[in-house]
Amino acid sequence: MLERTEKKIREASLFFDHLVTESGKTVTANPEAFDHYHSAFLAAARSVQDVLSAEVVIKIGRSVFKSWLKKWIADLSADEKKLWDLLDEWRNAEVHNWGVPLDEEWEKVPETAVPLSETELSDTDRAWAVLYGRSSSAPPGWQPAHVYRRTRSYKNKKPVVEECGRQLELQKKLLANFLASHP
Repeated sequence: MLERTEKKIREASLFFDHLVTESGKTVTANPEAFDHYHSAFLAAARSVQDVLSAEVVIKIGRSVFKSWLKKWIADLSADEKKLWDLLDEWRNAEVHNWGVPLDEEWEKVPETAVPLSETELSDTDRAWAVLYGRSSSAPPGWQPAHVYRRTRSYKNKKPVVEECGRQLELQKKLLANFLASHP
């Protein structure tokens, strides 16, 4: 019924999935990939309500939709309302300013957490494996270095991936609640 809104949710889901995958890597070919997926997720997630509005205003009218949305937001829990407001803040910071400020925490990863099988490694990962002493082709005398995993959190100390997952669920709830109230 609301194909474009559903497509926008799938788009946000796609970027969220990439964000999750990227956040789990100990080494990456593109150190900025997480940031790019985060930015794309915020833009897509925030666009859900705009696309929904554009699709339904034609059918039910702008004032009816605005009234429904205002009530829907008012009925959110305090936590959901804060999350709803943060999406605007984060998306605007990402698109119109310097980006969403994130805290970073570095965690030492046990050597066994780095992929060992040559078949599991991309060319870039193989280069990292050599650097970290994970390959028989490492120069003589090289010692394994410490590997760290970076975890990013918003200034509210909540992990980015967790908060984006909650944002995605809130956008899905928006669409489901609209469809339930306008069959």
